[in-house]
Amino acid sequence: MMVCGFHVHRARQQALLRWRAPLLGWPDAHDRVMHRHRVRPPAWTSEFAGFRFPAEVIVLAVRWYLRYALSYRDVEELLAERGLIVDHVTVYRWVQRFTPLLIEAARLCRHLSGDRWLVDET
Repeated sequence: MMVCGFHVHRARQQALLRWRAPLLGWPDAHDRVMHRHRVRPPAWTSEFAGFRFPAEVIVLAVRWYLRYALSYRDVEELLAERGLIVDHVTVYRWVQRFTPLLIEAARLCRHLSGDRWLVDET
């Protein structure tokens, strides 16, 4: 029976480690415990990640369009007056993408019917 040199060498290494482990303070093979790797939660990413303009500019443009019933070209002009060159098609895409997010954010701030009471002096 022929024994591969690699396996003999590996067996010698393991025996040597078992002998040196108590001297070095290493855990013995029998004392080893399997450790689980910590699973990182998924990184929080912003809905505004990857856009050229900051989130404040995008939200401002969408709010102007929704609140004041402006056209996309009007919003483009207002941003241009403030030094931001944005195409009206970009404003259209922002409105289509971020309007549902703004509605959801505003829903949390709304008062439910019956949550406030007004008492008159009588």
